[in-house]
Amino acid sequence: MTTRRKHARFRSRCWNALVLVGISWQGFLIIWMTNHQSNKKNQKAHFILQQQQQQQSYLQHPKKREISSPWNNRPSTESSSYWWNATYQLPPPERLVALQKNNSSYSLFNGTVPSWLTFYVEWHHEQRIKLYYNETMDDCRFLVLTCRRDTVCGGVSDRLKSVPLLLQLAALYDRIFYIHWERPAPLEYYLQPGAVLDWRVPEEFRRTMMMTTTTPHEPVYRTVNDLLTGLRDPHASIVQVTLQDQHGGSSWYNRIENYRQQGYTRDEIRSLLLLSSSSSSSSSSPHSNLPRHFRHHFRSIWSTLFVPSPFLAQAIQERQTVWGLTDKTPYVAAHVRALYRPVKTTNHEAWVMHVWHCARALRPQTPVVLLSDSVDVLQAALVYTHSHPDTMMRVAPPATVVHLDQTEPRPVQEYIDTFVDLYIMAQAQCITHGRGGYGRLGVLLSQNASCFFNYYQGGRTMSCDA
Repeated sequence: MTTRRKHARFRSRCWNALVLVGISWQGFLIIWMTNHQSNKKNQKAHFILQQQQQQQSYLQHPKKREISSPWNNRPSTESSSYWWNATYQLPPPERLVALQKNNSSYSLFNGTVPSWLTFYVEWHHEQRIKLYYNETMDDCRFLVLTCRRDTVCGGVSDRLKSVPLLLQLAALYDRIFYIHWERPAPLEYYLQPGAVLDWRVPEEFRRTMMMTTTTPHEPVYRTVNDLLTGLRDPHASIVQVTLQDQHGGSSWYNRIENYRQQGYTRDEIRSLLLLSSSSSSSSSSPHSNLPRHFRHHFRSIWSTLFVPSPFLAQAIQERQTVWGLTDKTPYVAAHVRALYRPVKTTNHEAWVMHVWHCARALRPQTPVVLLSDSVDVLQAALVYTHSHPDTMMRVAPPATVVHLDQTEPRPVQEYIDTFVDLYIMAQAQCITHGRGGYGRLGVLLSQNASCFFNYYQGGRTMSCDA
């Protein structure tokens, strides 16, 4: 056999060996991919089965879930009016739909939650599961309450007072509700999702979603009228909103809730909203003759969505310790918004005395907790309490409360007092407040939203006896 024939035979054998290896490797890949897909289907089926078993187990043997709280010593009895009890009956998302479907509302978190929210919480939970396993956003539609790094978003009241309306619209238009803040920090740094609805944008979709919302053809809606137009667009998979409404869209919320109670279908409500958005009847005035569902539901919707982060919880505890407050200490919260534009407070002692008298008019002989965004006001209050120890007034440590709408970036921890003061107001029996929407937000979160006095209305200071 010549050398050339030997080389040809050798090359032929090598080629056959390579072909066999390639076929074997291709077969291995096919088998691996088949097994991988099968395992993924089995994992999904197992997860669904596990969810069904947990739901069935809970329906047969309901148990209490322990919820961590910054107020661990608060009473856990059902008669307590606090929504932040250390322990309370909390149904999982998959059971919410089984709770009093035929009623217009039911009790949860020691408050009243509208019935539509029970369905939406379960639907939202199911959509997040599908989103996780499908690994694509193509089949989902979203409503994102956002604050972009380069956008003026307003203070905490401007950003969060409209949450009940946006949640209601997300349920009405079958959209997954998310909240995404970029300034001054992610909202999760201060408030974290409650136990039944996770409003955070999933990490794996955050970049894609935010890139989509910054394209020129994807506007950021800033009014309810424009938002309703955007929600009707079937091609808009992501609707982004930075809503600034002085009253949080309360009249829209009340109108939709009123339509529901009158028995209108979802399609009919959407049509009615479209007509309302194009007419003069869409005013957001809080003096509407519509029922005040917004005020009635706000506290419980908030507690369904938000709990204080560990960082915020610690700050609240420290403030309570400084003031010597316990869960049994009744008090009236008095808030002075001294740095509100365009007029700033200059006569600080006069403001302190006025809000103190207004607080005492609401609840005589009840301690007063004074809060303010101004160091000068707090220092004037300290001087006043030292010279008048019988005032029973507790004053926050003098420090400027940094507003969220500050244009200059600051360390994220400097904004924490804004949320601390908000929760201090929420625990008060009554609240007196002045300019801006921040005090009104505290009233909506308080135990008794009907016990308040706005001492600054129509551009002038009101008498406490009014």
